[in-house]
Amino acid sequence: MTETPFHSSDCDAVPILRFAPILVSKIWGGDKIARWKGSDVSRNDIGESWEISGVKGHETRVKDGPCEGMTPTLLLKRYGERLVGRRIYGRWSDEFPLLIKYIDAEKDLSVQVHPDDRMAQSLGERNGKTEMWYVVAAEERSRIHCGFVRPVSESEYRASIADDRIVRMMQSHKAKAGDCFFIPAGRIHAIGGGTLVAEIQQTSDATYRIYDYNRRDSAGHKRELHTDLAARALRWDDTADSRVAYTARDNEPTLLVRSDKFVTSLLSLTSSVTLSPAGLDSFIILMCIDGEATVTTSGAESLTIKRGDTVLLPAATPSATLAAGSESAKLLVIHM
Repeated sequence: MTETPFHSSDCDAVPILRFAPILVSKIWGGDKIARWKGSDVSRNDIGESWEISGVKGHETRVKDGPCEGMTPTLLLKRYGERLVGRRIYGRWSDEFPLLIKYIDAEKDLSVQVHPDDRMAQSLGERNGKTEMWYVVAAEERSRIHCGFVRPVSESEYRASIADDRIVRMMQSHKAKAGDCFFIPAGRIHAIGGGTLVAEIQQTSDATYRIYDYNRRDSAGHKRELHTDLAARALRWDDTADSRVAYTARDNEPTLLVRSDKFVTSLLSLTSSVTLSPAGLDSFIILMCIDGEATVTTSGAESLTIKRGDTVLLPAATPSATLAAGSESAKLLVIHM
């Protein structure tokens, strides 16, 4: 797709950015994302909603405002460090470093693993994939599988795929709304059916499928497995607990995950809170997961976001005040 042109007088001030999500069909998808967002999209195969993406060939575009139609790549070429911050732009240049999604696992996702940066780069990729999940909604049957129950050998791994035992070798947790899981590169994992999650991850589409419950696609074919690549990526002794323990506090960001790839906090908003992207030398992404809030920048720009909305506050924003709607709001606050 050809990039939208712009003129030098456009977007002189870096605005709050809201992107049009990309809806991705999946064999395991459903209709939860559309219903949860209050969208009029009537499809029952939506597995993922890519809220902000700089993945080549799958870039989201600004939904409205003076920069309408621009992708993260074009925005970075236009703004540089004013969009993402000096240290981030110095490392990533014109590549946006995070991929922000919602995932609707109506059916079980495949068991999979992601490579770390070193492995990905050895295969010609820019980076690997470390990610986290925040459970937005869950059914009684919902489970999250991540990490091994005990250290395993490569021969055990290969045998467990052949005889359908691999899931039983993984830690399995009942999932409920508000649960948080951290999945570093190299950790075996899968999202169980009936689960809607917000996913924050490195910009990468490198996924190695280990096991897919022997199901077939619409053409009757079993989906490809990446057994050998996964064996290179897996951490055989990874028995760490992926669950994140936290106690939420009103009107104060509660840290969920701090890693060298991203930092994510939960903000339960009942009044107002001020954030400073410029003070962090980073953009801030806000994912509204409940209620409604108004975002007002120090430049007097104002925008209302509701459940399902995702916006980006540029690094050049000195400060932004978040005010709860009529009752309260709940947001994920993400930066680097």
